[in-house]
Amino acid sequence: MAYFSAIVYTLEEPGGPQILTDTEVLAPGSLNGFLSGKHYNRCRRLHVLLATAIQKLHFRKFLAEQNDVQNLLANQLWSILDQPSPAAMQAIEETEEHRALMEHYEEFMNKTRSGEHGKTAQFWMLYIDLDILYLMFSRASRTNDLDLFAYCLAKLPCLFCSK
Repeated sequence: MAYFSAIVYTLEEPGGPQILTDTEVLAPGSLNGFLSGKHYNRCRRLHVLLATAIQKLHFRKFLAEQNDVQNLLANQLWSILDQPSPAAMQAIEETEEHRALMEHYEEFMNKTRSGEHGKTAQFWMLYIDLDILYLMFSRASRTNDLDLFAYCLAKLPCLFCSK
């Protein structure tokens, strides 16, 4: 709950709650519970949804700037929409084109983190990173993964001290 309160504290300034109410993801009456971090299940679900939506927009921006996305890779990805399967996705992930695309996307994310794409994009990338940290921490707690738990725990104090 303290983690969600700290995330919401940083989320209020750029208008995150307004995005949620304007898109009707969150009712105005539920906003106080979300902002205070008092409704764990609602916060857990909504933070993941918001971060995923923003990450999807970020990836679309990346793809729009890529002129050299291989047609073969694009066709393979579109084929998954017709017949989704773990084996098909694994086959795509093992291709050189996919690896190269993900390396370029990692560079794009690092540029966003450093502010090269603007302060707003930098903020939202921080939000995505905080949400990913929550998901990793949650997974470590559920699976008793001590190494992952220690990694996440080392990252948490920065969040609480910046408040």
